[in-house]
Amino acid sequence: MPVSTILAETFRVSYRVFSKNYLPLKEIIAIPRRDDISKKKWMTILQNLQEEDVECKAPWLFPNEILYRCSDFNWVPLLGIWRAVGYTPLLVLRQYRSRQFIPATQGLAKCEFSYKSDGCKKKIREMSNAWNQTRQMKRLDVSPMTTPEYNEWWVRRINDNIPEPCRENS
Repeated sequence: MPVSTILAETFRVSYRVFSKNYLPLKEIIAIPRRDDISKKKWMTILQNLQEEDVECKAPWLFPNEILYRCSDFNWVPLLGIWRAVGYTPLLVLRQYRSRQFIPATQGLAKCEFSYKSDGCKKKIREMSNAWNQTRQMKRLDVSPMTTPEYNEWWVRRINDNIPEPCRENS
């Protein structure tokens, strides 16, 4: 699947995004939302997410396989609407205890750039070409892949990704 198709399916962007009059916030505000869920309730929901509550969906992913690199990149380069970023599926998998390893992240910052930066056309071409050589691995069960020490660490870890509510005024 060509990169342009992947991007179109990933972001489902309408042509309006590229017009001068496009106002993304105006579009976001128009989306109906449930107002009956408090901030505290959302915090509780997000802090208690389990692995089975999260499902990654992308048209280029195959069932029971993990896309972990493209060409010479040790990650997956994603070209977005306004900028490019490097996505490391293996780092995400490690966070969800799928595998015990240290994923390659050296050079990852070079993969993130704005389309206004110098040399961006060359970088875009390089990333687009990388999608012609993708590499996948089979998804494996958790239990045989982790050591008892890792499981012990996992239980004791602190999830500091979600800030706790401020208690100064309490």
